[in-house]
Amino acid sequence: MGCAFQTNRLSKERIKRLTRIGFVWHLIEETYRRGIEETRRYKKEYGTPNCPSQYITAEGYRLGQWRSKIKMGRKRGTLTPETIRELEALGFDWQRS
Repeated sequence: MGCAFQTNRLSKERIKRLTRIGFVWHLIEETYRRGIEETRRYKKEYGTPNCPSQYITAEGYRLGQWRSKIKMGRKRGTLTPETIRELEALGFDWQRS
């Protein structure tokens, strides 16, 4: 059984109200987008997108853990070719920890 949103059991008005207050409908996609944005910020500040595995941003985002999960996803074959290309375009190093 899917969630109410996926099975079209929420009214359009409720969806609109939840969206307006910042409800995240696609958590995996949102998590990925946040990681990419934080990686871009890190690269702008440090000149490389490859942060240490324990790196945490000033706002508390665990970018190092996100990077480790992304690397594991590639190793398992769960990343799309588009995702891999986007990360490589930033200079993402798959070998470095």
